[in-house]
Amino acid sequence: MSGRGRILVVDDDRDMVRTLGDVLRIHGWEVATAHSGEEAVRQVRDHSFTVVVMDIKMSGMDGVAALRRMREIRPLTRVILMTAYSTLALIEEAIGAGVIEVLSKPVVLPNLLDRVSQAAQEPRPILVVDDDPDFLMTLCQDLEKSGLRTHAARNLTEALAHLEEDTIPVVLLDLRLEGVSGTDTVLAIKEASPAVLFVLFTGHPGMLDEVEADVPHGWIVASLLKPFDPARLIAILERTDGAQD
Repeated sequence: MSGRGRILVVDDDRDMVRTLGDVLRIHGWEVATAHSGEEAVRQVRDHSFTVVVMDIKMSGMDGVAALRRMREIRPLTRVILMTAYSTLALIEEAIGAGVIEVLSKPVVLPNLLDRVSQAAQEPRPILVVDDDPDFLMTLCQDLEKSGLRTHAARNLTEALAHLEEDTIPVVLLDLRLEGVSGTDTVLAIKEASPAVLFVLFTGHPGMLDEVEADVPHGWIVASLLKPFDPARLIAILERTDGAQD
């Protein structure tokens, strides 16, 4: 990878892809290209990217559908979408799916370069929810040491407050919170932030099985039994981050 990082440029307009790719390379980025949503998803599955820059309106799989699939594969992937004439509903859907930003076409190149650089430098935030204050503090410290930015919540109310204040792609959730079931906690968080995905943990194996059976496929990135090695969790998060090799 180059010093600045690797970018995937996606558009079914091949001239647009060529132009954006050339500009990004001149400014020090390593660039890969795709000309459909389906091809972009395959590339994200097979390779890591610092940022994905993708058009919304494409034949076949559109940019929003591709964004959702990318986030299932690598939940921390940073995606910037471009649009010339997409409907407000589709833009709102993209925001709900976890896009970093939607830029208008024709793209103002200095703005794109600035936004790509900012996105690459901003660590994606992680929300950690656990009612054991010592475990919560220790886990957050371990994650911060690995370069992640964390929010800590001791209960569902605090978790929902953090979700209102920041765009958080992944929630690390202890399923055994006082006064609320694991399934209800997951559903409440997902309702508050539809784009969020989960890493679940608990000391009760049956609880993991129950929640995994109750919630839709694709919401859960990984499940861990307590006690677990924080290094194992960090490795899982690194695999979900598009910026990692």
